[in-house]
Amino acid sequence: KDVVIWFMNAIFILDKALGSCPSRINVYGILSLAMQEESFPLIFDAYISDYREDLPFWCMLARKCGGPVLELGCGTGRVLLGLALDGHTVEGIDSDPDMLDVARSKLFPAHLDLVHLHLGDLRTMSMRSTYPLIIIPCNTLAYFDAQECKQILKRAREHLTQGGYLAIDTPNPESASITSAFDVLDQNSELISTFVSPRTEHPIQVSARQSTGHNSDEIVIMWYFDELRPDGTVQRFEQKLHYHLRSSKTMKNFLSQVGFIDISFFGDYDSSDLKPDSQRLLISCNKG
Repeated sequence: KDVVIWFMNAIFILDKALGSCPSRINVYGILSLAMQEESFPLIFDAYISDYREDLPFWCMLARKCGGPVLELGCGTGRVLLGLALDGHTVEGIDSDPDMLDVARSKLFPAHLDLVHLHLGDLRTMSMRSTYPLIIIPCNTLAYFDAQECKQILKRAREHLTQGGYLAIDTPNPESASITSAFDVLDQNSELISTFVSPRTEHPIQVSARQSTGHNSDEIVIMWYFDELRPDGTVQRFEQKLHYHLRSSKTMKNFLSQVGFIDISFFGDYDSSDLKPDSQRLLISCNKG
């Protein structure tokens, strides 16, 4: 359960939609579809819009380091817009144009001079500016394998000003309880939350199941978004995602390999010390 909750904020890091597949009725009478590209960004944005637990942490770093701030994997703009509301100039890059369209739709006129959005691949990004602070929130790095992760860290360092900081938010694998659960029936999946669809105004229940992946550091989470229709039927949208859990030792090794120094770890958004039972693995490091 803990791992699933930690990843409630991570779905927007997908760099491509799964696309639609033929619908099917499962044994529980639920109409199941792969998450459709046109509906996913709005549904996801509604799902995570009320999550603000991490925003004070990012705002604190922005006040300390100055701007502009660059967010890698900005999705529909939850963190990015939170920084803008705090008065910071911020840029965001994401590989999903539909996510960026949702982010743009939420900009107020007062944000237009503070927020700049870019379409691009985090692994090969080439921005025109350098930044005193680059942030990677919401488990974004967990979506990428080891080689891709190091590519992103290398590109991030190249885009920092001299002495600039990189800050990363990932789950702490030491407190993760990973179980193989794909043999669990659908009705036993973990219920996460309920919210209202911005498109139909129908309630949507979010649940998930997890299993181990092919590698020891990998978990697979199957997400279910069940839209409860007025006629009593349920339309289910599914999203299967792979995540890589990395220890502080592994992350320190990756960061050192690409040239970062002064690598620090925290266990929560209050900058408390990292402990084995900490849910978060927050990282701050310096370009040098």
